[in-house]
Amino acid sequence: MLQSLALVIVLGLTACAGSSEKHLFSASQIVPNQISTTIDSHGWLWRLLTDDQHVYVDHSEDRGKSYSQAVVVNAQAQKIRGNNEDRPHIAVNAKGVVYVTYAADDYRPWTAFFSSSIDGLVFSKPVPVSDQAKNAQHGLVNLAVNKEGVAVLFWHDNREHGTDASAAALYWAKGQASGTVSAGQKIAESQCECCAIAMATEPTGEIVLFTRQVYFGQIRDHGFVRQGLTGAWQSWRATNDGWNIEACPEQGPALSIDHTGRYHAAWFTQGARRQGLFYAYSDEQGRKLSEPKAFGDAQQLAGHPALAVMDNQIGMVWSEFDGNQTHIRFVLSKDQGLTWSAVKTLAHSSSEAGAASLKVSDAHMYVSWYTKAEGYRLIPAE
Repeated sequence: MLQSLALVIVLGLTACAGSSEKHLFSASQIVPNQISTTIDSHGWLWRLLTDDQHVYVDHSEDRGKSYSQAVVVNAQAQKIRGNNEDRPHIAVNAKGVVYVTYAADDYRPWTAFFSSSIDGLVFSKPVPVSDQAKNAQHGLVNLAVNKEGVAVLFWHDNREHGTDASAAALYWAKGQASGTVSAGQKIAESQCECCAIAMATEPTGEIVLFTRQVYFGQIRDHGFVRQGLTGAWQSWRATNDGWNIEACPEQGPALSIDHTGRYHAAWFTQGARRQGLFYAYSDEQGRKLSEPKAFGDAQQLAGHPALAVMDNQIGMVWSEFDGNQTHIRFVLSKDQGLTWSAVKTLAHSSSEAGAASLKVSDAHMYVSWYTKAEGYRLIPAE
C-alpha cells in the first residue's frame, strides 16, 4: 500500500512538473503586442506581455539585461485585446504577490480579467474584474496596491448605461492574492469611456484618480476622484479647458504625488481655452491647480504624457510624431514642478509603438517603452 501511494505521489509530481514546463517560455519565443511593467521594492523589473491569445509574466533582476522564463497567466487561450488606453497592468506588493489585469473578447467585446500569484511562478485562473461581466461590458482597468498590500481595481462600466452611452460610470473593487475579486461598487458617473484612468498614491497611502470626465454640453475636461474620511468617494472638476467633442479623444491623463503630498498632473486637450499638452500641480489635494504650463510641439501631436516623482524631482515623458517617427521627449524638474529642464529626446522609432511610462528605482528614473521593431527598452532618463 505504501509503495503504491509513493508511486502515485511520484507520478503526480512528474505530471505537475511536465505541466509547468509547458507553460514556461523564453522572451524570444513570445511576439508581444503590448508590454506593461512595474519595478518592485527590491528593484526587480516585472513585465506583463500579451500576444493574440495569451498573457505572460517575466522579471529581470539586472535592469533588463536578462530575464527569467516567462510564465503563462491564462492557460486557456483567449482573444487578447488592448491599445494604449486599454492596456494591461501589473503590480507587485511588498511581500512579492503579483497582480495582473488585461482585456480580452470573452463575455463581451470589452471584458477585463484579473489574476494573481504569490510567487510570480503560478497564477490563479483569470476571473472577470466586473461581477456583471456577462451582462455589461467594462474596460480600461487600472491597478494599484493599497497600504494593506491588496490589489485595488478601477474601471469604466456600462452596466447602467448601455453600449451606446456617451459616458460610463467609474467602478472599483479589491483583488485578493487568492485570485478573487470583490463585487464592484460605483464611485463616480460621467467618465469619458475611451480615456485611460490615471492614479497615484498619497504619502498616507490613499489612492487618488485623475480622469477625463464628461460635463454638461459634452465638455470633456478632467476631474479628481478620491475617497473621503467617511469612506464615501468624492469627485470634482479640476480643469476647465472647454473641449466640446462628441467623440473619443483616446488621450488619458497622468498623475503623480510627491512625498509632500503635492499633486502633479498632465493632460492633453483641444479645448476652446487651451490646446495641446499641459502640466499643473496642486498643494490642495487637487481642489485648485496651478496655472497650466504647455509642453511639447502641438504640430507633432504631443500627447500621451507620463509622470514620476523622486523626492523633489518630477520627470515627465510624452510622445510626438513627425510623420515618420515617434519620438519620446523628456523633461525634469528639480524643484517640485516650479521650473523645468530643456527637452531631451530619449528614443524614437518608425514602427508601431506602445505608450511610454516612467519608472523609478535606486534614485534613478527610467523610460519603459516597447516598439515592434526595437522591442522592449528600459532607458535611463539621465
